[in-house]
Amino acid sequence: MDDRQVPHPTSELNPMNDHLIAKTYLSRSLVSWTQSELETLLEHCRSKNRDRGITGAMMHVQGYFLQLLEGPETAVNTVFSIIEQDPRHEIASILYDEIITERHFPNWVMDYRASDELGDRAIMTLRAAKQDTKTFPVINFLECFDR
Repeated sequence: MDDRQVPHPTSELNPMNDHLIAKTYLSRSLVSWTQSELETLLEHCRSKNRDRGITGAMMHVQGYFLQLLEGPETAVNTVFSIIEQDPRHEIASILYDEIITERHFPNWVMDYRASDELGDRAIMTLRAAKQDTKTFPVINFLECFDR
């Protein structure tokens, strides 16, 4: 099993019966990240997400992070609050914050794509996120991942 995958069915990950939500945000990195540092960050995120019943995906493109978190509302909002306090980046905007009926990434505690894996698609998605934060089409983000 890939370390990004959830080790048990996601239906068991919502003991409080919260609404299932998806939240996507754009943040600007305030530090430069090496590949090793990104891998360490992802390992940490995957471990914490697994414990909290959160699934999702993240991209790192030209000094920006785009991340989709999904799971029980309380857990997602708790993680997002922690993310907001992280001094290594600043939240530029929340692009999507909705109740969902099913997860987009039910088997991934944190899938990841670097810009070099996605080429022009990553840059187009970043531009869309930066230009139109009110009506960002989350499908642009989702299409960057093979689910």
